[in-house]
Amino acid sequence: MKKALLSIVVFLICVTLTLFLSRGAIKDYLSYRFIGPASYFDLDEIKDQSTLDVEIKQDKIVDSQSRPGEKVRVIKLSFTSQKWHGSTWRHPATIYVPANYQGEGNVGIIATNRAFKGQHETESTTGGHQNQVVESNVVPEHLRHLFERQKIPGTELNTEAEYAEVTAIDLNTPIMIFPNPATLIFDKDESNLMGYGLQMAIDTFDLSWIGYVPIATSYLKAITLLESIEGIAAKKAVIMGCSKRGFASSIALGAGDDRLAGVMATCYYGGNVLYDIMRKFESFGTDIGGPAVERDGPAFQPADKLLAKMNGPAGNLATMAFDPYLWKKKINTPYFVALGTNDEFFGLGAPNGMMSELKGDKAFLYVDNLRHSWVSKKHLHSWRTWLAHVFYDRKLPTVEVESQVEGSKVNVIADVASSNTLKHVRLYYSVNRSLDWREAKWEFKAMKMVNGKFQSQLEKIDGKNLAYYVEVEDFHDKGGIGYSSSLVEINRAN
Repeated sequence: MKKALLSIVVFLICVTLTLFLSRGAIKDYLSYRFIGPASYFDLDEIKDQSTLDVEIKQDKIVDSQSRPGEKVRVIKLSFTSQKWHGSTWRHPATIYVPANYQGEGNVGIIATNRAFKGQHETESTTGGHQNQVVESNVVPEHLRHLFERQKIPGTELNTEAEYAEVTAIDLNTPIMIFPNPATLIFDKDESNLMGYGLQMAIDTFDLSWIGYVPIATSYLKAITLLESIEGIAAKKAVIMGCSKRGFASSIALGAGDDRLAGVMATCYYGGNVLYDIMRKFESFGTDIGGPAVERDGPAFQPADKLLAKMNGPAGNLATMAFDPYLWKKKINTPYFVALGTNDEFFGLGAPNGMMSELKGDKAFLYVDNLRHSWVSKKHLHSWRTWLAHVFYDRKLPTVEVESQVEGSKVNVIADVASSNTLKHVRLYYSVNRSLDWREAKWEFKAMKMVNGKFQSQLEKIDGKNLAYYVEVEDFHDKGGIGYSSSLVEINRAN
C-alpha cells in the first residue's frame, strides 16, 4: 500500500515538474495557436514558386513618361496567389523596375481595389473555377470613386505613375502594383465578401474564412512572385494598401514571413477593434455605420451590430487572432499607419487605441480633410519616405505633444526631434458642435519655436468640441519631402 502511494506521489511530482518546466513551451504553443494569425498562413505554400502559374504579357524597357530622360523596365503579367475555400485568386500585376537595376533585393508592393484601374469582371471565382479578368473602363457606379483615384487630387499627376514608376526610379527599388482581390469571389464584391467571411467564421468556428486572411496571403505570395523574376530576385518587401488591404497588411505582420520588411497601412486605424467600436459609438451613435452606402463588411456596420458580431465566442477568437493590438508585443516589423481626418468608416481618434501603446519602429500620419482614400500628395510622399526609412535608413521625426488649458485658451506645445531638414511644423485643428467629424473642416496654424519647442495657441468655443494634432514636414535626399503627425487630441465641449 505504501509502495503504491509512493508511486502515485512520485508520478504527481513528475507531472507537476514536467508542466512547470514546459510552461514556456505550453505558453508558446497557446500563444501561437490562439494569439496572432501565424497558424493561418502556410509559409511553405506561400513561398512555393511552382504554384504561381505566371503568364507574362509584357516585359520591356521603355522611356519613362513621368521622369523624362529615364528608362524603366515594365513587366505586365498575371499570377495565382492561392486557392481559398474553393476559389482561385488570380491577379494581373504591373511591375516597374529601374533600367539596369542591380539592387539588393528590396521591393515595394502596392495592392489596390479591383476598380482602381477600371477592371470589370465577366466571371467570379466559385467552385474552383478561375476568374476571368477583363481590363476595361466599365466600372459599377458604386465603385466610380475608386476609379477616380487614378489621379492625385489637386494635381494632374497619375497615381500609378507616381506611386509605382517614379518611386521605383527615384529610390532604385522595384515597385509592383496589383488588385487584391482582383475579381468577385463567390459573386461578391470585396466589401460583401468580408461580411460573408466573418459570418462563415462565426457559423463554423473556422477562422480561415476571415476575408482579410487571403488578402494578406496574396501580399506574401506577391513577394514570392518578385523573388522568381529574373533581374529582381526580391529578398525584402514593404507592402502598402488601403481599407481591407490596410487591415490585411497589418495581419501580415503576424504571419511569420521574414521577407516582410515593413508595412504601410492606410484607410485603417491600425488595430484595437474594441477601441474602434467605442469611438464609432461615440462619434456616430449606435445605428450609423459611417459610409453613404450599405455593405456587409464589418467596417460598414453600426457600432451595435459590429459589437454583437465580435462579442461572441467566434468573434472573440477572431479578435485574438487578427487584431494586432492583442499581439502588439510580437510586432518587430516597421509599421506605419495613415488615415484621413474625415474617414467616414471610423470615429475620429480611432488610431489612438493602438498607436499610443505600440512600441518599436512605428509612424503615424493624419491627412487633413481626407475621407477614405490612400491617394493624396501626403500619402505619396509618405510612401516614398517609408520605403527610404525601411530600406535606406532614413530617420523619421518624432513629435510629442502636450497642452495647457487656461480659461478659453489651449496652449499646444510640440517637442519635435529630427535629424533631417525640418520644413514646417503645423498645428491642425477643427471645431465641431458634435463628435461626428466626417464633414468637419480642418485648418492649420504654423507653430513657432519658443525655448526649444514648437508652440501655438487655440481658442475654445462654448458648446463646441475642439480637435487638434501636430504635423511635421521634413526633407531628406533619400525619399524627398516627408510627413508624419501626432495622434489627435479632442477637447470636448463643456
